[in-house]
Amino acid sequence: ISWLLLKYTILRIFGKSKLDFGDIFYPWKDSEGKVVAQRYFHCFRKKELGKLVKKAGFKIKEIGFTSRGRIKQANLYLVAEK
Repeated sequence: ISWLLLKYTILRIFGKSKLDFGDIFYPWKDSEGKVVAQRYFHCFRKKELGKLVKKAGFKIKEIGFTSRGRIKQANLYLVAEK
């Protein structure tokens, strides 16, 4: 996903994409590897997600990144309460 984030950021800077910073389309492939759709993702930064949740009136209990094997910061997670 990192290379897609870079690609769409560069396109946005040069006015070639109407997506906001952090937005990407990620190819959804079938079992044969053929792209069947483009999935929209917004890649939140930790601070950005925290501000959004607080603005909605929630209290953050925990926020961080998961890791899988040697890959660090694979997924951002947040636990909050009203």
